[in-house]
Amino acid sequence: MKKNILAFSLLAFFSCSSPQQQTLRIAISEGLISFDPHTQDELVTMEVLGNVYETLVSFDVDMQFVPMLCTGYSNVTDRAWRFYIRPGVKFHNGKSLSAADVIYSLGRARNHRASVFKSMLAGIDSIQKVDSLTVEISTAKPRPNLINTLAMISIIPAQSDPAKQPVGTGPYSVAVFNGRDILYLDKFKSYWGEEPFFNKAEFHIIPEDSLRVEKLLSGKMDIDANVMENYRTRLSGDDKINLVTKPGATITILGLNTSGKFNDNPLSDIRLRQAISLALNRREMVAKACHGHAVPANQIATQAIFGYDPDLPEIEQNIEKARLLIRHLKAPDPIELTIMVSTAAWFEGQILAEFLAPIGVKLTVDTLSWTELYNSIESGQAKFYLMGFAYSFGDASELLNDMVHSKSGTQDFGIRNLAGYINPKLDQIIEQADREFDPARRKQLLQEAIRITTNDLPFIPLYIRDSSYGLRQGLAWQQKTASVMLVKEIHPQK
Repeated sequence: MKKNILAFSLLAFFSCSSPQQQTLRIAISEGLISFDPHTQDELVTMEVLGNVYETLVSFDVDMQFVPMLCTGYSNVTDRAWRFYIRPGVKFHNGKSLSAADVIYSLGRARNHRASVFKSMLAGIDSIQKVDSLTVEISTAKPRPNLINTLAMISIIPAQSDPAKQPVGTGPYSVAVFNGRDILYLDKFKSYWGEEPFFNKAEFHIIPEDSLRVEKLLSGKMDIDANVMENYRTRLSGDDKINLVTKPGATITILGLNTSGKFNDNPLSDIRLRQAISLALNRREMVAKACHGHAVPANQIATQAIFGYDPDLPEIEQNIEKARLLIRHLKAPDPIELTIMVSTAAWFEGQILAEFLAPIGVKLTVDTLSWTELYNSIESGQAKFYLMGFAYSFGDASELLNDMVHSKSGTQDFGIRNLAGYINPKLDQIIEQADREFDPARRKQLLQEAIRITTNDLPFIPLYIRDSSYGLRQGLAWQQKTASVMLVKEIHPQK
């Protein structure tokens, strides 16, 4: 993000501080992509902004839906959803939440040129006000997973621009962003929900894993929000630290471009993609790169995701079969590829290069900051890259509809298909699943789609990491949301 995206007065923060106020200091590994919740879905950014913005519905720790800014919802028909907005909710600017704000927010996420949720919301025909606290959403065809999508769409005041002035209904409001490495949040005194313990929260952007750990151990930080695997043993043995680990919903994958001709883009040939997948020893990668705190992935869905296929076998390393596939390509020896990775994933890039060398692939590792890599991926400039995909609403359609389905003439599907991947049969299956209300049949369709991607490899699955947070002793995380840590969930130990 640009450093001048926000310019708040530092005096606004320091003038209201006092020794009695409790401040929670959180170290995060990456910078904020944007303050606009509709134009990005990067995990660290979403975790931070989850304290500022809220959605109509959310998830509990078991990935079950719970009301948030609505008190409930109902299906008027299989193409019409009615949401009952929670009364008495205030935005940070003092405005009361109403149907107009919900209609504006959903419309913006559906139509904004830079929205990452366009395809997820493209099936909506209309969003209408029933009364000041009731909204009805009509879809062109049955959309059983619409409620999943709405758990990702932040509600903002009508006619506002969050990139310039982030205003939400969350328990914390943005006080100051210094444009570089610290975001300051203030507790929102008119918050509709349970009052959080901490009056202030500070998010410190510290990319270096060792420095985050050092600051946690020295007491300069209260939480390390991304404890890497090689530091977990050290922290778990320190009586000053409470290490909290939870199963991850993020799968590490190799993203790639499948379009064009082999001479211009070797990865366009399915045999090379399959050879790369077979050359990888995922268990060794988990041991070396993740210190055992992960599980090998055999598909693009994780076990917690609806649509995961438990019958798919493990992808075992097979160098001979990989070499045979390479020989059939009649390619130059070696095949030269460049992979883009974040600076923090340089070691993983080196491991990948070691695995691919024996099958005749020379891999050059190009490191970028995470913000640069994210922007390169989203713009389509990155042709081969290492990334994590975080499932946000517990359903395989999140990846299949948006990034695997081929680009279509409408916004319904494939709007973020960066790979140029096309499979008409798979498109049909994804579209069938998208309108199927019977859960058993829908799961079958999603699993069939997963099996096709496992063969075609528009993405190459690597492993599924768990998430680990280091909290200073005396803090407890009363986790209520499945995918993120929110400041309102953190309290002193009783």
